[in-house]
Amino acid sequence: MNKRTSLILGPAAGLLLFVIVLTGRGQADIRTQDLAATLTPTKDTSIFSGTPNDNSGGSDASWLWVGDGGSYGEERALIQFSFSTVPVSVTIQQALLWLTLDKSASGYTPGPLSISIHRVTQPWTETATWNQMANNFAESYATVTVGDDQNCRFDITGLVRAWRAFDAGAGGYQNYGLMVKATSFVPGAQKIFFSKEARTGTSPIPGAQPPTLELYSGPAPAPTPTLPPLPNRLFMPLVSRAATCR
Repeated sequence: MNKRTSLILGPAAGLLLFVIVLTGRGQADIRTQDLAATLTPTKDTSIFSGTPNDNSGGSDASWLWVGDGGSYGEERALIQFSFSTVPVSVTIQQALLWLTLDKSASGYTPGPLSISIHRVTQPWTETATWNQMANNFAESYATVTVGDDQNCRFDITGLVRAWRAFDAGAGGYQNYGLMVKATSFVPGAQKIFFSKEARTGTSPIPGAQPPTLELYSGPAPAPTPTLPPLPNRLFMPLVSRAATCR
């Protein structure tokens, strides 16, 4: 039963290069690689602790909910991609999961919410419920604090490589998809992402962007240069490339 439907020659050049490396935006690595595939989900749904036998999957479900759903309790999303069109021989150097917020959806909140991506450990369908799936997840592969930036990316290279290793008979894990959940429950903080049905379902939303998984192959990214220490130098920490919103 569906619940609801929301980069001058000379010294200046060296300084500029230093700034780019220091900010670590996670884009230079992609430019050295080839986009092998862009995948959309084969299925996705949401589950709710407050209505543990309810779900939000199917052709009329345009959103994926994560966080505090009020009377619906804690909300989590389940997403699965198929790699059937990507030969096992393709070496995955980077895998980026993109989720797009629907900031106009009813119940969306702009405050920060830390969201993590976990490996799901058993099969499920779009009619999955909290009672069936709430405890069927394992380690986190990416975490990002989502604010009000519409497009969020999560680097789940490790997870995708584990799935591909299983497909190649080399260990790893069977692909049962991923769970998107708040790292810790924050009262009043709810994020609403477009689902795979947002653009093609029974109630299409103009401009909606469903979840996508970008797979990059090609040469491995060059390591970040190590700068020699200087007296009294103040360093800002590098921004994690594991997950970014923009």
